[in-house]
Amino acid sequence: MWNVSEYSSRSCACDGHRRRLGETVKIALRHLHSLGEDADVPDMTPFSWDERYKLAHPQIDREHEALFSLAEKVLHSLGNGGDKEKIRDVFARLINYIQVHFSHEEELMDQHLYPGMGVHMAEHRRLIAQVTEYYRQFEADQLAVTTETMQFLRNWLDHHIRQSDQLLVVHIRRRERALTHA
Repeated sequence: MWNVSEYSSRSCACDGHRRRLGETVKIALRHLHSLGEDADVPDMTPFSWDERYKLAHPQIDREHEALFSLAEKVLHSLGNGGDKEKIRDVFARLINYIQVHFSHEEELMDQHLYPGMGVHMAEHRRLIAQVTEYYRQFEADQLAVTTETMQFLRNWLDHHIRQSDQLLVVHIRRRERALTHA
């Protein structure tokens, strides 16, 4: 599991930086919310759980809902200009939970001989690398949370769940049906 402790010793450069970061996030949140009229981005907060994401696999659904909740907490902490320790904690929990969730999905892929496992795992690795880079930038006081940054996270979850994970769950259901009828 990814360990953020090596990055935890730094402190925030100044309160002004946190305030500017918070204002940037608030502007970006308003912009993302205004995109809600688009069919691909629902009219809700950027990381609200939506019934459209239910895949009828209880474990995966619970974990996806938890991912949305943690991502929303990160944005809320940033948007409120929260102290760096709180933001660091929530951000680290998000990254760790992403890894736990991906590990569970990958176990299911292996267990059910999912033919798309390599591609799916590559998507997981790319997200971990990108979120880890965001965390590194945050720790170095270089993260400018922009609409692009938040859209990346939101769009990645939306695409991955509604397409990649949906294909996985369909495969699992077919395999389970085939095994029960064999």
